[in-house]
Amino acid sequence: MSFGLRARRLGLATGGLLLGVAGLFVLPAPGVLILDSLWLKSGGSAANKPAGFAKAIALANQPQFRSTIQLVGESAGASGTWIGNDHQHGYVLTAGHNFTKGGKATEYVYIATDGAEYAGVDLLTHPEWNGDNNARTGYDLAIVVLDRPVKGVGQPALLYAGSGEMNQLCTIVGYGMRGTGSSGEHADYYDGENPKAAAQNLIENVTEAVDPLPADEDGGNYLGIDFDKEDGSAKNTYGEPTPVNEYEGALGSGDSGGSCWMQYQGQWCVIGVNANGDTSRYGAVSYFARVSGQVEWIKCVFPGAKFIGG
Repeated sequence: MSFGLRARRLGLATGGLLLGVAGLFVLPAPGVLILDSLWLKSGGSAANKPAGFAKAIALANQPQFRSTIQLVGESAGASGTWIGNDHQHGYVLTAGHNFTKGGKATEYVYIATDGAEYAGVDLLTHPEWNGDNNARTGYDLAIVVLDRPVKGVGQPALLYAGSGEMNQLCTIVGYGMRGTGSSGEHADYYDGENPKAAAQNLIENVTEAVDPLPADEDGGNYLGIDFDKEDGSAKNTYGEPTPVNEYEGALGSGDSGGSCWMQYQGQWCVIGVNANGDTSRYGAVSYFARVSGQVEWIKCVFPGAKFIGG
């Protein structure tokens, strides 16, 4: 990726508007941006903006994505993915930028898709994550240890360990701020009763990890997508200038550790963790910390994690 593009990237953790959820002021987590055409088709209107996300909400609530976890804090919100249990604890993969420097797992309550609430008892952040999303997007990872095993939401997420992400259809799942390609994100698109939404896109950038890791330069290890407009008129960074399908979308500001999925040999698996992007409208570029480049670190923290494709 060119230096000019990298210089435009913004740390999405700092964006967004404050919304009241369950009595708390929560900074919306990784919301998604969708096509205006899908928003209109789903019933979106000036009088009822949240209605336009009906199909995006239905996609997010398909059973293969039940392992997603909502993180709710007193002044922030985020997302993660349950990746398994041991005898005493559950484990959640999320983004390092969700936590303050030197922060603790207790900054959030962890809510599974069945509504069960869990407490965090330990936080293990990737050792190469230094808070700089311009240089360390691919290392923006953390694993939270929960106070007890997660139950009642099916199987934990499979993680992808292969190298075949390029040109694959992916599904981005997360909680929080929403918008369309023309509007950008706005609080009045949010639906507190249905906080999880999803979009799809094509992985059109795979940046390998740089070894040895440079001190102040881009360390690689991320996946990239761009948000194309229906008529192909938006700024195009990667691949074809038109949407991959009606669910085309990208990340909004407030991105906080949600998951990027693809199908491999008929099974859904997580290929990336929402990490970074540059705008919140058509032409936006979104980046994900690449899971397959961090297999050894994940196994070191949680040996019970299940991988596919390696």
